[in-house]
Amino acid sequence: MPRITIEILDGRALDQKRALAKEVCALACNCLRASKENVVIRIVEVSSENFSHNGELRSDTAIREGKTVYGKRMEPRVTVQFLEGRTREQLEAFVKGLTDQVSEILFVEKADVKIFLLEILREEIAKGGVLLCDSK
Repeated sequence: MPRITIEILDGRALDQKRALAKEVCALACNCLRASKENVVIRIVEVSSENFSHNGELRSDTAIREGKTVYGKRMEPRVTVQFLEGRTREQLEAFVKGLTDQVSEILFVEKADVKIFLLEILREEIAKGGVLLCDSK
């Protein structure tokens, strides 16, 4: 823990995805006090043909408007699952750093970066059939 999912439209360079993995992992270690071995990052690429907004496929919107498929409420979306116990200051530092890094690496406006923080209580997760709150 933490588990971080970064959803982006497809077509990004491998170097951008490498940079995301490296920088987001470093932020999680620094701001959320996570050990590197416990940080899992999943980059999910979604085809513009498989993404809809306002009832229209993003690929069709881009063609109709003559615009690129990136940004403008479409992506990126970052979901962070983590165990309880972080302070507001830690979360604020993480969210600011994450927004800055994602914006810089993916060349999107900071206002377009959406982050969802999902704090999980130890009573709400189990491993091997045992609640985490009951394991030592």
